[in-house]
Amino acid sequence: MKSIEYFYTAAQAEFRFEDNDRLCVSVSGMPTDLGEQDISLIRYILRNPGTSLDEILLYALALGHTSPDAGEMRARLGMLCEKHVLDIQTHPLRIHIPYRIEHQCEMCGCSCMAQLVGPLTPEELDNLHDAHRQLHEAGDIPPHVNPVMKGIKPDGSCMHFVHFPDKRCVFLDAHHLCAIHRKCGPMMKPAACRLFPHIAVETESELRIGIKPYCYANMRAYGDAMPPKGYAAQWEAENKVFYDALLHAATKRPVLYRATPEEAMLARLQETALLDILGNETLSLNQIIRLSAGSDDLGDPSPDIPLPTRFMKTLHARFLALSGRLREDVQKLGTTVHANHVHALCRRLESPLSLTPEQADPAFLSFARLALFHAVFLRETMRFPALLPGVFALALGALAAIQDPEHSDTLFVAWMRLMAQTSAFTYLFDSPDALTSLARTLD
Repeated sequence: MKSIEYFYTAAQAEFRFEDNDRLCVSVSGMPTDLGEQDISLIRYILRNPGTSLDEILLYALALGHTSPDAGEMRARLGMLCEKHVLDIQTHPLRIHIPYRIEHQCEMCGCSCMAQLVGPLTPEELDNLHDAHRQLHEAGDIPPHVNPVMKGIKPDGSCMHFVHFPDKRCVFLDAHHLCAIHRKCGPMMKPAACRLFPHIAVETESELRIGIKPYCYANMRAYGDAMPPKGYAAQWEAENKVFYDALLHAATKRPVLYRATPEEAMLARLQETALLDILGNETLSLNQIIRLSAGSDDLGDPSPDIPLPTRFMKTLHARFLALSGRLREDVQKLGTTVHANHVHALCRRLESPLSLTPEQADPAFLSFARLALFHAVFLRETMRFPALLPGVFALALGALAAIQDPEHSDTLFVAWMRLMAQTSAFTYLFDSPDALTSLARTLD
C-alpha cells in the first residue's frame, strides 16, 4: 500500500518572529544554523501544518525555484527532521473507486493504433524481443519488423518504445487482437498494455482507480449502481496481482503543478465542485455546460428549453473552423478505426446544431456525464490550460455527438481522445478571449 507523508513543525523546536518578521528557529534552547531557503520552507509549514510534499514543491516553485526536484526536496526536509525542526506523519493513501468496475474489452484495437507505449523497462524490452522471436518462429510476424524503436533523452541516453509502423502496433494482428497476448500470454505484454484501460492516479490524499474515459469500451465499463461500502478493499482483494501491478504503475498528477499554491488550491476546490456536479444524476447536459463555463445560473432544468440560439450559432462557427483543421490532421491517423470516427465527427461538426441536449438518448446522456466525471476524477483534463475550460470543451463534444444519435457514443469518445491527446483544444479556443466570448453567449 502506498502512503503519503505530511510535514509538521517539531514539538522540540521553538519558533520566534523578530521585529523585522525574520523567523528564528532553536532546538532545546540552541539556535539552528539554517539557510534562507530552509527558513522559507519552515515558515510555510508553520503556517500550513500537515502539508504534503506536493504542496511544498508548489510553494518552492512559487518562490522562483525552477522545477524543484522531489528527491532533492525530500532530502532537504529529511535533514530538517534529523535536526528535530520538522516531524513527519505517514498515512496510507485511501483507495477511491467511485463506480463499480465491470470493464469488458471489445477488442476494437483503437488504443493499439496511433498510440505511444513506453518508455519500456529493461524487463519489458527483453519480453518484447522474446515474444518477437516466438512469433517469428511461428510465422505470425515478419522477421524484418523491428519490435521496438528508440528515442533519445535530453541527456543523450536511449529509451525504447513499442514500434508503431503505419500507425498501428507491430503486434496487432488483422483481427485487432494482440499477437503477444494470444501466443505468449498477457504477462509478456508491457504493463501499459496489460493494464489498459485501467489507470491508477495518485493525488494529494488518495489513490484513484478507474477506466480511461477515451477507451471506446468505457461506456460499458462502470456498473449502474454506486459501489457499496468497502468495495475498494473488496476489489483490491479480488484483483490482488492486477492491483499490485496497477499500484506500481500509478501516475502522480498534482493539480496545476506549474501554478502558484493559491491557484493550485483554487483548482482543487474547482475539482471537488465539478465532481459533485458531474456525480449528480439529476443535472442535465444543458446545466453541466453552463456550470463548466463558470456560470452560477443553472438555467431552466426543463428538457424542452434549448441552449441560447446565440450560443449555438457561435459554437457552430467554432466547430466549422475546428473541423477544417481536423480534416488536415486526420491523415496522420492513417487507416485506423479512430480515423473513421474522426471523419464522422467532422461531418457532424459541419452541420448546424439542431437538437436540444435533453432530446438525446438518456443512456447516452448518462454515459456522457460519467465520462466527464472520470475525465476530472482521473485528471485527464490536466492537458488543458485550466480545469473549467477543459471540462467545458469536453461537454461541448457531448453536445456535438448527440447530433448523430445512432453513433453518439463513439463520436463522443473520439472527441475526448482528440481533446485529451492532441492540440485540438487550441483549435477550438485559440485564445482565452475566444473561450470567454463563447461562455458569455450562454446568458
